[in-house]
Amino acid sequence: MNSIFSLIILFAALLFMLFIVVKSSGYVVKYGIRLAKNFNISEAILGVVIISVATSLPEFGLAVNAMISGGELINVSIGDIFGANIADLTLVLGIAAIATPIIIRKKLFQDLSGILFLTALFPILIIAIPHSRFVGFLLLAAYIIFTVNMFRRRKEIEHPAEIVTDMPNKQFKTNFYNILGFVLAIATLLVAAHFALLSASSIAEHLGLAKSFIGATIVAFGTTLPELSVSVQAAIKRKFDIALGNAIGSAIANLGLILGLILIIRPVIVNVPIFSVLSTALIAAVIFVWYFISDGKLARREGGILLAGYALFMIIMTITALIAGKV
Repeated sequence: MNSIFSLIILFAALLFMLFIVVKSSGYVVKYGIRLAKNFNISEAILGVVIISVATSLPEFGLAVNAMISGGELINVSIGDIFGANIADLTLVLGIAAIATPIIIRKKLFQDLSGILFLTALFPILIIAIPHSRFVGFLLLAAYIIFTVNMFRRRKEIEHPAEIVTDMPNKQFKTNFYNILGFVLAIATLLVAAHFALLSASSIAEHLGLAKSFIGATIVAFGTTLPELSVSVQAAIKRKFDIALGNAIGSAIANLGLILGLILIIRPVIVNVPIFSVLSTALIAAVIFVWYFISDGKLARREGGILLAGYALFMIIMTITALIAGKV
């Protein structure tokens, strides 16, 4: 009886946290759009650089914990980064496209092509070069160079500021409240996603599911939940630069920024067989996404294919773990 009551409480907590995630992600998009207009930042920059890094904080949190603890947690964190990237490119973009077909501008496609190329290149470097600290410096340098270059090429104002005629004091207050709202929305989103992950993990344990299966499914989904909710909300609001930029930008933030720092601070020897499978899946996802967006639109049918690809990836990973006897 107590077990059933506990499950009901956990399910209620999960649903409530998912509701908070959805609501807060709407505010992230709302305040993000205001900030982009107020500070003359393009929505592409907002999605690719700012929101993508913010929504990658769950992966960063796991990475920090792994760097402090060391040992096997390093490989767990690296695996989470690869899994989250695959989810960003398939699950997140798939659901966003099914919610609303996404239109891609030519200039954004050029930027995203560069990100997708680096996303496919980084895993190859990790496997091919045994000196992981050197690879870490390469990843971090590539991320910084790409980000700076993107800012330089986006100097033109795509969305003129709407409050340039305001009095300086009023403009300062407006900017302050928008920044505060954006930060609070991001913080609420991340906290709610964290507790949703804890609730889901507890439910899985109550149902007797193995920890490795939980890690391969719920943890990967949980750390991707912020990207998923923000991209879907942005797509529904027809802010396609933010929707695409957040999902694809998170991939290079995870690999270039977070993984780069991990390899610099805690050099490791990666498990080549496991990461070869993950790298192959990631590169396949990159190729499919690039092909789908190359015609300027990510349609619902293509979103369904990406979603099916993610389901296939999860099935393969689960079967692989079962065969290895580790589930």
